[in-house]
Amino acid sequence: MVRFLISFILALSLFYSILADESCRTSGDCYARGKKCDGIQDVGCICKKGFCKISSGCGTTGAFFRTGCGTCNEEDCEDEGACKWTGSQCMETSRRRTACLSTSSSPCIFPFTYQGVVYNSCTRQNSVNGAAWCAVRVNQ
Repeated sequence: MVRFLISFILALSLFYSILADESCRTSGDCYARGKKCDGIQDVGCICKKGFCKISSGCGTTGAFFRTGCGTCNEEDCEDEGACKWTGSQCMETSRRRTACLSTSSSPCIFPFTYQGVVYNSCTRQNSVNGAAWCAVRVNQ
């Protein structure tokens, strides 16, 4: 009987954790007690379509990485507001495009192709100094 009660209590707690209220109006709601990001550190939580979601970080830069918009799927693309799903791909928003300038402070031209890869945002590919770079003129 005791085993049954313990099993029942564990199953019931699992059931309630699955059915936990993940509704939200703001991303701050997702950090409230019992919500998806309650007690979780170093993670971005967002309120998307009225439900708490751990952000994909699409279009953001962390301490040691950058999650480029081109790497994100349709569901995660617009999590942080830095990217927009256009056609069938995730692209930098025009607001973010201006953040990357050349060493001469010239505006970038997107999309551009470098070594056969099409870029819709700045890249660090083969960067001499590790800084992000972009095309500033069209090669013919």
